[in-house]
Amino acid sequence: MNSFKIGSLLLSMLLMASSIGASKPQQLRFQVKQDSQVSIHGKSNVHAFSCCAMQAAQASTISLRQQTQALISIQGSVDVNLKAFDCKNKIMNRDFQKTLKADSFKQMTITLLSFDRMPILDGTRQTLMSSISIEVAGKRKNFKVPLTFIPKGKGNYQLQGEQDFLFADFDLTPPRAAGGLIRVNPKVRTTFTLNLTHLA
Repeated sequence: MNSFKIGSLLLSMLLMASSIGASKPQQLRFQVKQDSQVSIHGKSNVHAFSCCAMQAAQASTISLRQQTQALISIQGSVDVNLKAFDCKNKIMNRDFQKTLKADSFKQMTITLLSFDRMPILDGTRQTLMSSISIEVAGKRKNFKVPLTFIPKGKGNYQLQGEQDFLFADFDLTPPRAAGGLIRVNPKVRTTFTLNLTHLA
């Protein structure tokens, strides 16, 4: 074998090794930790309010699988007990749970459907465009949401996002108080921080 063929073979082997080393993982799995947090923020004609579930998630697993270069399908969701939300006011807690029909529908569910790319576990903060669904009171609506993927060290990560929605999106009526003098705006914002552990 002449030197030209040997050099060509070595170059091909180096390119293959480089390609393999730089390839993104085809599948990732994460444990969603129970200290994940979900909040709903809104305003009335009197003041702003925030209702937070500080122990939001039941332990669950999300799995990411690369379908195409621009589509990462996801299996996994986060269930939030509606009665875990705390608005820092007993009357507001009661009105909040009544509005979301917590007696009939115990949970709010956030389901991750897809990402536009696979997160890279290289210690860098990344933005991922996602498709998610939010289910409240038996009604489900899909949204496109930018999420921030944040490394926290030792195989732990956070996934943060926020999304505005209308009570009407879920066939709900904004609460009123004081004989209708206090009215909650029809738009609210949900924010969530999912604490994740990478599963090898």
